[in-house]
Amino acid sequence: IDNDGTGRLSLEEFEKKLDDERVIAYFDTLKLDVSDARKLFTLLDFDRSGEIDVDEFLNGCQKLKGESRALDLAMLSYEVRWISEVMANVNKHMLDRSCGTQPHGPARTVTSISEQDSQTRPPSVLY
Repeated sequence: IDNDGTGRLSLEEFEKKLDDERVIAYFDTLKLDVSDARKLFTLLDFDRSGEIDVDEFLNGCQKLKGESRALDLAMLSYEVRWISEVMANVNKHMLDRSCGTQPHGPARTVTSISEQDSQTRPPSVLY
């Protein structure tokens, strides 16, 4: 699957490979729906690097194989993990403010935290 020999797949490489009958057959044997490649790629890219390495690909496919329920559960798990990270950041911010380790004032609000976390927000393809 990895044509450039980097050991990693970008979304573009992944989408191109989904046109290959052998790749389609592989996903079919795992009963994985590849009709939404972006969603599948997002779930396989566990470290959110924008690329899938061999371990992410193999482990992800094993976790997602089966009927659509497995894919739905994986999507839910992804979103819960994201929410947990955001809430941990909010909690840290609130603790810092209450302990006096962070200056009070309008410069740092919960809104600014959510703006910082916008890059870790689940992609809209999951909705």
